[in-house]
Amino acid sequence: MLFLVGTILFKHIIRGWLQLSHGAGIVALGVLAWFAGGLSPLMLSILTTAIMIIVAAWESISLKTAVDRLKSLSPRPPAREPRTCRRYRSRTARGVQPEPRASAVKRSRLYL
Repeated sequence: MLFLVGTILFKHIIRGWLQLSHGAGIVALGVLAWFAGGLSPLMLSILTTAIMIIVAAWESISLKTAVDRLKSLSPRPPAREPRTCRRYRSRTARGVQPEPRASAVKRSRLYL
């Protein structure tokens, strides 16, 4: 329960809204705590693990659909040209081609 409370508070501070899956998990663990005295430790462990798995699956599904909705709303930015070093750009702008590296020269001689 401490994990879910901490996570929901963190996400509320970061995003500005509470996540329903975590709230439902906190309520489910609270209800389970009410009946915990009558359950064996093994059954209590199984039920708390099941609740946490349900919360994780719910959150994963809800975040995936939110991301899909956002992707469909915004167009993809155009692909950027790969970055090159400043020296290479200035030489090619003047029409001077940079000299090949020594390793490239050695490789080209091996294949001739």
